[in-house]
Amino acid sequence: MKCTNCGNEVTESAVFCGYCGHQVKSGTTVTSKEIITALPTSKRKPLIVLWIGLGILCIIVLLMVIGSIRRNTPIAEIPPEYLKQDMEESTTVIETAAPQSNASLPLPEIDPLLLPSVVTQYIGTPQIEVVEHFNNLTDNEWYYSNNVNIVKDQDENVLEIPGLQDLKGYFCSPEFQLDQGILTKIKLSGSEHLMEFFIQQNKWDTPEYKRFGGSIYQTDQMITNIWEGTDNSQSNQVMMGNLNLMPDKWYGLFIGGTKNGKFTFLTWDLEDPNTFVVQQLDKNEAWATGLWISCFQVGIGNLYLDDYSMVSL
Repeated sequence: MKCTNCGNEVTESAVFCGYCGHQVKSGTTVTSKEIITALPTSKRKPLIVLWIGLGILCIIVLLMVIGSIRRNTPIAEIPPEYLKQDMEESTTVIETAAPQSNASLPLPEIDPLLLPSVVTQYIGTPQIEVVEHFNNLTDNEWYYSNNVNIVKDQDENVLEIPGLQDLKGYFCSPEFQLDQGILTKIKLSGSEHLMEFFIQQNKWDTPEYKRFGGSIYQTDQMITNIWEGTDNSQSNQVMMGNLNLMPDKWYGLFIGGTKNGKFTFLTWDLEDPNTFVVQQLDKNEAWATGLWISCFQVGIGNLYLDDYSMVSL
């Protein structure tokens, strides 16, 4: 029998031509395997490659669909076995820091009487940085005369600065920048008082020297203590207010300055903050740079300090 398509001889039992693949018998159901078997060798290979290619393409499409689903799946919904597999296959290690606690560090303990409205009226609300309760002085950078003591006052440690002639009893702080100051409690003892409380900068009795604060000279009335270079012409002025210091009574005291050169000296009655004296000085850029220290000097009488605090403004 001859193929009606190509004219070559084929066997009587053949359904397809072995040369061109044309179906020579109609009405017969055949499988894809029979079709491929019946094809010439030269035409079988392209068809097999085609089927293999289609299979690979289906696998690629399937993987892309799975990948898209995973990318759009929230992390909480990805099964644990997928996470484990990713971790094992990954060669990149990403280190993450431990989560930071939102809890802020507690502020040092300070007597609430040191922040009455009279303080916020003049300097705002200061941020307490360090409170010295005078358990000892060996671990700090204080400067003080040899006669300074830590004594008890109602079972609480306080600092005692006994007077020495020519204001030689003293206690001074470490250096600090402006926008900071000293907030503390003070108490006087004795029948007469010769004391100074101030912040200062540079060397005494030089053109660069600066001092701002208050003094008590033989009375219980605070007066200003302001020096610029070797000039103290602004000193010895009674401060604004209605406070007369009494012996053996605790008072609040603030001394400090801001970076725009505004300085404040404030003393008030802890039991009645409306009884106070204050002095403010605006020196602008002339006093707004450099480091300062606070200093308490005593010539006559004893001075006591408690809850000695560094604050930022």
